[in-house]
Amino acid sequence: MIDYHIMVRDSSLKYSKLSNILEMPHFFKGVRPQNLTNSAFETGIQTGLINELSFEQIQLTNNTYTLQNDYEQFSTLMLSGLVTMDVDDNELKKVFRFLSMSMTDIAIKEQELLIEYDKLLTELNGE
Repeated sequence: MIDYHIMVRDSSLKYSKLSNILEMPHFFKGVRPQNLTNSAFETGIQTGLINELSFEQIQLTNNTYTLQNDYEQFSTLMLSGLVTMDVDDNELKKVFRFLSMSMTDIAIKEQELLIEYDKLLTELNGE
């Protein structure tokens, strides 16, 4: 989804500079945040399997799920902000400014998550 979020960010920035936008353009298919779960981590804690990991692996796993949680919280906040936005029919520029800023943050968080996933997988695979 990162490519879609970057496209929405860039397109929204361009649209926010236009005047008299009358309808949402076809590029926009929603904000589409990813649904990330931490059930494997929670199960590992509850069953004690987490204790079989090294300290470094536990730290990386915890960091990854912390970033996921931050992403989920930001996504919820962003969706709430978009849904509650008071926009007149002729003021879609406000939506595009909001999308441009929000998609910037979402893309950054997704890039950070991808880096963290790679580090964790490398550590867990013993590479």
